[in-house]
Amino acid sequence: MPSLITTAAATARLRASYPGMQFSAVLAIGVDRSAFPSATGQFADAVGAGLRPLKANVQRGLAAFDAFFSQHGRRSPLSQQISQAAEHGLRAPSTPVLALLALEAATGVLMGVQDLDAVAERVTLDVLAAPETFSGMRGRTIACPAGEIVVRDREGIIASLFQGPDQRTAAGEDSQNLLFYIFDTCPTLGHDHDAAVQATMSFLAGTVQSVRLISSAKELIT
Repeated sequence: MPSLITTAAATARLRASYPGMQFSAVLAIGVDRSAFPSATGQFADAVGAGLRPLKANVQRGLAAFDAFFSQHGRRSPLSQQISQAAEHGLRAPSTPVLALLALEAATGVLMGVQDLDAVAERVTLDVLAAPETFSGMRGRTIACPAGEIVVRDREGIIASLFQGPDQRTAAGEDSQNLLFYIFDTCPTLGHDHDAAVQATMSFLAGTVQSVRLISSAKELIT
């Protein structure tokens, strides 16, 4: 059975720093091992073929994340990622990651995907009060300074908005249940964030047993 996640919300600390920033999460329960890979491949091919020229919503999203990352001395991965996809097509090491990249390219919104069964209960979007570290992909230690925006479960940081996901909850071909989450910028993406949530849910429908939106932009964890 997947982890019992009932809340995906922002902390009071995050809200104080970024009023209105949205954070949405979608549970994909019971991945269909036959339907999901084929549907993902078809979706990725269709998205890749439609990246020239970029649609208006994708351009808006890329500009928003470029500006937000730049304000924090970082470079958004989305622009280069989508530029490479337009040139060479979408490629990924696993089906869940390919689905993620295709959804990001289709919407222009930064997202994440992780193995739901490895996530420990409540998921929150937080901003660090002091420096912390976590184990990133391939065991690399990720150092996060105070002020960094991170995703937490009850065991610790599972992703940094600016530096990517952890190893503990990495999604792969054997993942039976997936957690997709959709980030935002400040000022908020508004409708484009909501449209990305709906695009994620629409894509997953028919490829998993059930799809559940568990977050609300107005939820707050103290």
